[in-house]
Amino acid sequence: MPEVPDEELVVALRDGELAAFDRLYVRYERRLYGYIRRIVGESAVADDLFQDIF
Repeated sequence: MPEVPDEELVVALRDGELAAFDRLYVRYERRLYGYIRRIVGESAVADDLFQDIF
């Protein structure tokens, strides 16, 4: 699957294409969760914040 820029995925999501959300989620889940986990230091809090962000 070719790499689609984030901006195009956001536009597609606004247009109701839910698959665009899935692609964004997969693209950023590991990095975002890791970043949150390092900041807060607790897995349970990081889990909650991660879910709130997405």
